Amino acid sequence: MSIGVVKEKLKLDRMIGMESVQALVEGDVVVPDSKPDILNILSVQGNVNILDKEIIQGKIVVDGVVNFKILYSGSNSEQPVHSMKASASFSQSIEIDGIDSQMEASVEYSIEHIEFNIMNERKISIKTILNLTGKVFKTDEIDVLKEVEGLENMQVLKEMVKYDKKAGNNSSQTVLRETFELAEDTPEIFEILETKGVPVITETKVTDGKVI
Repeated sequence: MSIGVVKEKLKLDRMIGMESVQALVEGDVVVPDSKPDILNILSVQGNVNILDKEIIQGKIVVDGVVNFKILYSGSNSEQPVHSMKASASFSQSIEIDGIDSQMEASVEYSIEHIEFNIMNERKISIKTILNLTGKVFKTDEIDVLKEVEGLENMQVLKEMVKYDKKAGNNSSQTVLRETFELAEDTPEIFEILETKGVPVITETKVTDGKVI
């Protein structure tokens, strides 16, 4: 009587390496023609948007943009506060030993510091320091013993193992549009100084070839 074993392949994600770097993002902001001259800068806020990341020759190449929101007081203006938006793109490499293009990369980011300088009444210089942390994972396959066949009187001690199997991953962008009306007892809008949006996922479901 022959004895046979039944094996099953198990995929595991293993982190190959992790490194952190800082990136300097610089840019000049010109006041739009419709806005008054700058008297004082009140605040400069920024947020980071990673546009692409790719593993090339032992490093993660990260492309992104920093979007700025600037509040300032204008000279010769009856309105006390004005706002304007600007952006600066960047490309930064994160070197990690032993990685290749067949592996998967993730990037975490944060803004450490924003520095600005008024060059003249129509131009601002902005410098931003970003913290970028890159992680690279490799999917390994190992053989797990599932069954032993061929011996009826053999006792086998089994252990239940639960694990998450990743079927795939992808990313996409969407544009949301909405119209808001003010209450009747509020004054009319002269200028929008700030907008904020917080996405909240209320439901997820998987269909053929996509996640909704």
